[in-house]
Amino acid sequence: MESVGKHYNKPAILLRERLSRREVWCVVPQEIEQEVAREATFVDLWQDKRVTVFGLLSYNDAGDLARVDATELHRADVPEVDIDLLKDKGFTGDLSVNEYLDRLSEGDLD
Repeated sequence: MESVGKHYNKPAILLRERLSRREVWCVVPQEIEQEVAREATFVDLWQDKRVTVFGLLSYNDAGDLARVDATELHRADVPEVDIDLLKDKGFTGDLSVNEYLDRLSEGDLD
C-alpha cells in the first residue's frame, strides 16, 4: 500500500504491484469500506505491509493494469524469516556454486 485517498471521488488505496512495481488505484466500494478499514491500518501503510486484493481488474489500451474495483482486501501477514535459517552450507556437496549450476543446467546431477 502506498497511500489512501480518492480515485474519481471514490474511496481508494494506491497500491504498488509487487512484481511490476507499478502503482494502481484500488477503488473501495461503500459495501466493504468498514471491513477494509478494519483489515488494513495506517500503520500497515507506513510500514509497507502487503495486502491481497480481490476484485474486478481494469486494463488500459496498452494492456497494463489501470484500476482494481475491490470486492475483498486482506492484510497479507508475511512472517519475518531469519536468512541464516534458510542457508544450507552442504547443499552443493563438495562442488563450488558454479560447478553445481553448470552440472544442474547440463542435467548431470542425481
